[in-house]
Order: sequence, then structure tokens, then C-alpha cells
Amino acid sequence: MTQSAILPLRVVPHDGLTDAEVRDLVQVIVEAHVPAAVPKVPAAVSASYRAYDATQRWVIAYEDERRSPGSIPYVRLADLRDRMQDAHQEHADELAIEAVGDVGWGRYLVSGKGGLDLRQDGVLDPLLTIPRGLSVESVQAFVRAFDAGFSKGRSDGRASLQTDLRVLLGAAEAVF
Repeated sequence: MTQSAILPLRVVPHDGLTDAEVRDLVQVIVEAHVPAAVPKVPAAVSASYRAYDATQRWVIAYEDERRSPGSIPYVRLADLRDRMQDAHQEHADELAIEAVGDVGWGRYLVSGKGGLDLRQDGVLDPLLTIPRGLSVESVQAFVRAFDAGFSKGRSDGRASLQTDLRVLLGAAEAVF
């Protein structure tokens, strides 16, 4: 750009508005704008999208490997398959959590490694891990048994909790 191409401010065309006037106009526009509400997507729906995406990724890689054997390393296919299975398990867990509903007292259920983890707000470790595949009533019974054990105290409650869990699982002789 040459020196002659740069115009001094006094010769730049404008509509005669000062910076303050432009700021005021923009402020009115910003204040009048109502941001669109972003709907909260249920966790089960988000998990279903992740499961679908993971499945698509695995299917594409699998079909590419079938078309051209050896083009995709086995480790990559196995990793994609594991991710797909994990995503589907998370989706199943989210559906189960949605079916159980609120467990109260600032606690909530999340998908964990060994099952559904009962967690407390602000606590890192799960209070209880509930096995997967149980009915809604069984999950609620686990939570009630935990509450009963917790209310009786740590030592007495632990024995009571173990007895209730043995009965619930149908394993009276099981040791936890």
C-alpha cells in the first residue's frame, strides 16, 4: 500500500456519527437482542448420539478393511469396537438412570466402570456401585438398603447393608 492510498481521517467518508453515538446505537441493538434458549438435552439422548457416532466410525473402518484387507490395523479396529461397545453401554446406563429417576438427598446415579455409581454432590468417590442389569425396583432397593445402613452408623450399618444386599441378590452366603 502506498502513502497516497492512506486517507487522513478528515477525508474518510462517514455519516457524521461520533464514536459515542455509534456505541449508543450498538448498545440498543445488543440490549434488544434476546438470546435463544438452548434446550437441555437429556443425558440419554446425548448418549444415544455418541453411541450412533461410535457405531458409524466402527462400521466405516470395518467396511474399509473388508474392501482392502490389511489397510486398517487390527488394533485400530479393536479400539473402535471397544469405543462403540462402551458408548452403547453408557447409553443403556443412561436409560436405566432415567428410569430410576431422582434418588434424593443431593445424590445422583452415573454410569461407572462396574455398574451404576451412586454419587454425592461434591464427593469424588462413589458411595455405592450398583450392578448393571437390575430392575428399577432392585436399584431403588439398593439405594434404600444403603440409606438404612448409613442411618444405623458405619459398623452396624455395614453388617445390615451386607445382609440386605445378600437377600436382594439371592446369595445369603455371599461375602462382600
